[in-house]
Amino acid sequence: VELRPAGEGAPWQADLAALLAGSRDVWQAGPLAAQARITAWVPPSACGGATSLRLVVDLAARADGSLWLDVWLRNDATMRPGGGDAAYALRVLVDGREALRAEGLRHRHYTAWGRQLRVLAGAQAPAPPFPRQDAGYLAETGAIARYDPSLGVAEATLQRYAGLLGAPDWAPPFSARGITRYMPMTGDRADIGPTTEYQAAWLVSGDRRAAAVAIGQAEASGSIPWNHWDPEGGAEGKGGWLDQRRWPRLWLDGRGGRPPGGLLQPVPADTGWTPDQAHQPALAFVPFLLTGRRSALDALQAQAAWNVLSVWPAMRAAPGDPGDGAIILQGRQVRGAAWGMREVDQAAWISPEGDPHQAYFRWVSERNWAWLRARLPALTAEQGATHGRLPGAYGAGGNMAPWQQDYLATTAAAAARRGNADARAFLHWAENFLVGRFFAAGEGFSRHDGVAYNIADQSLDRPPRPLRSWAEMGEAMRARNLSNGEGWSKSNGYYARLALATLALLVETLGSAQAAEAYAWLKEAGAPSTGPQDYARSPTLAIVPRGQPRLPEAVPRCGA
Repeated sequence: VELRPAGEGAPWQADLAALLAGSRDVWQAGPLAAQARITAWVPPSACGGATSLRLVVDLAARADGSLWLDVWLRNDATMRPGGGDAAYALRVLVDGREALRAEGLRHRHYTAWGRQLRVLAGAQAPAPPFPRQDAGYLAETGAIARYDPSLGVAEATLQRYAGLLGAPDWAPPFSARGITRYMPMTGDRADIGPTTEYQAAWLVSGDRRAAAVAIGQAEASGSIPWNHWDPEGGAEGKGGWLDQRRWPRLWLDGRGGRPPGGLLQPVPADTGWTPDQAHQPALAFVPFLLTGRRSALDALQAQAAWNVLSVWPAMRAAPGDPGDGAIILQGRQVRGAAWGMREVDQAAWISPEGDPHQAYFRWVSERNWAWLRARLPALTAEQGATHGRLPGAYGAGGNMAPWQQDYLATTAAAAARRGNADARAFLHWAENFLVGRFFAAGEGFSRHDGVAYNIADQSLDRPPRPLRSWAEMGEAMRARNLSNGEGWSKSNGYYARLALATLALLVETLGSAQAAEAYAWLKEAGAPSTGPQDYARSPTLAIVPRGQPRLPEAVPRCGA
């Protein structure tokens, strides 16, 4: 690997074979592949003076004679004097032949980029076999929700993915590859949900185009400035992602000030990205699950670590928490809590035994679900007969967003299915609202309002008081013109699909008979965007209970 500085200066070369001899970081060791990780700090003289640039290479030899290199430049060192933007050109040479070149790179601080290369002595390595995952088996393990293969994926959708892959801006370093750069942007986005649309399409169909986009976006997630590597953190001070235990007062927001309250070098303001907790996509978990590619685990762990320290420290030290913070479910937008816990839980569950970060993410996950479970009696007393909602910041006074509770339900169900008893207890408690909203018509709350955009849950008095009965909620819905009545005018969008996914997960996770009844009704009720064609066009929420495909007479389709 050769880096040349942008201006004058000699190139720096890293001899991977020599570095491999000193590596003890083994990832694979078997008859089909042997893989080890090589890391080296790039000298400041080779990259414009920055002290924050690391070379990270996963080098694998496979039984077919091919050599695989996952080459990454990670400008992510945090709290290190001299850190900042880097500038360089890159070449990767194997046996004297150029395998990768990138010129004129401006590498922003807290970002990373990399490419996977495969070579064969004297020839181009053949394309590897394309694995076809067993999505049903993965659902049984708790790795993913139960996606419905009977619906397939629309060919027009897959052609759209092919267009992304063929676009001129797909290949260059630091490209977004279809990820929304301004994450606060709202709407029915393809990169928002328990997975992205692209990953769901891969799980549903096994199509190569969906797989390529999903894997490519896991690579592209490195360019989001949420990569914070502490050179003196981690196990035995050998380096690791910034964590709450070592930096309990740290806030990654620019308002954190100087260390230990903020970063030594603030996140650059002009990276082209605006990360947002409430609208962050799940970019790396499924690609890591289906490829075993270690760089995807790096991406997942970096995002999970960011989700803890991007929360204001005063909010992390939530009331009733006897420890030293790390509570990220408190006092935020519920969708931000849902997606933040999604990343932490995924990293906690899939980081391998012996990974130095596994214990940290498990600690954060367990603390949050235990803290929330301890709050349930007080929330029940506050919310009365309609209990089952996590309070959170929301802009519409007196109202709450049921679809944000659905987001949280997908995260809680995943944690419960992976064995977290506190998450399961929360889900049991939340079932009262998540299912009850479809069974309160006799009390004056329309069944169709279960998927309204807003549900009235507080009075408009000052100070407001909680609406503790379905009758009060129903009356307020009509008075505020929020109610669907017997139609669906307040449910335009994907809100019914979200509720169906929640109900399916409650059936799958808790065996809830009432959720099964509500699911059967809503599936046939004619709510917007719940037809088979809607799921085939956008399969993000194509989640069903075990043994209940939407098209039971159909032969499962590949989409390809």
